[in-house]
Amino acid sequence: MQNSTKECKVVCYVGNDGLTVLRCPKCDTTKTIDTNSQNFAFKTFKANCKCGVLIKGQIEFRRYYRKTVRLSGFYLHRETGIRGDIIVANISLMGAGFSCLGKHNLQKGDQLDITFTLDNPKRSTVTLWVEVQSINEKLVGVKRRDSEIQQPDLGFYLR
Repeated sequence: MQNSTKECKVVCYVGNDGLTVLRCPKCDTTKTIDTNSQNFAFKTFKANCKCGVLIKGQIEFRRYYRKTVRLSGFYLHRETGIRGDIIVANISLMGAGFSCLGKHNLQKGDQLDITFTLDNPKRSTVTLWVEVQSINEKLVGVKRRDSEIQQPDLGFYLR
């Protein structure tokens, strides 16, 4: 393998069949990767393309596209009634990621209502019933517990 002088970063989305396509951003060479037969526990990789580019990649197992955003909002804990201000950093049809603006006592499995305003022309307000899936200091990852059809403005926003 050649020693590359250029690095490129890519994200590879895995399909329902467990396959993903790695495409070199420089020369468009592609390679299909079967994530079912290999261990992708860390979800990141490095690969050298035949054109000499070092590709630093991330395998993304999400079923839905996650849009990067910066939307103000708040959460309301369904059990305790505690409220906290948040900035939604990313959103999909079935999940979201947000930063808490201050200390919080959220735990994995907590159920929340998160409310935020979209940056669309209507300035639509969206409220989602979610469950906390991951916490990394102030960064919280949540999965929707309500139905995606209950928020038509969000579905339109994500298209």
